[in-house]
Amino acid sequence: MSGSSTSGIRTVLHPVSDLGRAKGVFAALLGVPPSNDSPYYVGFEAGGQHVGLVPGGGPQAMTSPVAYWQVADIRAALAAAAAAGARVTESAHDVGGGRLVATVADPDGNVVGLLQDGAGATPRSRARRRLDTEHRLAHDVDVWVATASADGAPYLVPLSFDWDGRVLRVATPADSPTGRNLAAAGTVRLALGPTRDVTMIDGTVEVLDIDALPQERGDRFAARTGFDPRALTTLYRWFHITPHRIQAWREEDELADRELMREGRWLV
Repeated sequence: MSGSSTSGIRTVLHPVSDLGRAKGVFAALLGVPPSNDSPYYVGFEAGGQHVGLVPGGGPQAMTSPVAYWQVADIRAALAAAAAAGARVTESAHDVGGGRLVATVADPDGNVVGLLQDGAGATPRSRARRRLDTEHRLAHDVDVWVATASADGAPYLVPLSFDWDGRVLRVATPADSPTGRNLAAAGTVRLALGPTRDVTMIDGTVEVLDIDALPQERGDRFAARTGFDPRALTTLYRWFHITPHRIQAWREEDELADRELMREGRWLV
């Protein structure tokens, strides 16, 4: 349509309770296998549209499908919607590859998604990367945790986390390889995001017994991650990770300015 600010709905996300069963159903409905297949997200490309399956509704806590309208200027679209009476429920943020997404609620509470591609055509500034990194820390739920044993054997696992603005909080069995490595080494490397939109965090580790954390912080962790280690019979510990170095980059053109934090201080 001439003059329209959107080129139509290109992406629809569905919250699902059983990712394996939903993946089979949508593969049958769409007639194609997943183009993205992970424990945290399954996506399909069919008929020029992207269909995504989000376990548990993801960090947005979706309770129903959300259609994302493709726009040329997501911030202008958000401003126009807000001025007309919509409520911004998720501000514009980068989800990788230069793609920006946001959501608004209409006056009846219906959620509408907005999506802008091509935002990453040029390298991001360090300031932009810091904003993207802080958004990811606040909204992502899982992080890759890389440790090594005393004899140098590497170990890599995904763990749920909570970020309080100062430390990342994870929990894992005290006697697991990761638990033993974290306690012994006192250092760790973490990774957020896909391989073409990397946030790498090096940090120091503080170990806490499972009952040493104030209840409200444990409750926050459980609400955010959907997992409460305090309720399990296996002995878990909390591990508080304080970042001292953070790097963020996408492609080769962002390698030069990838260091955002050094010795615990933001460089921007």
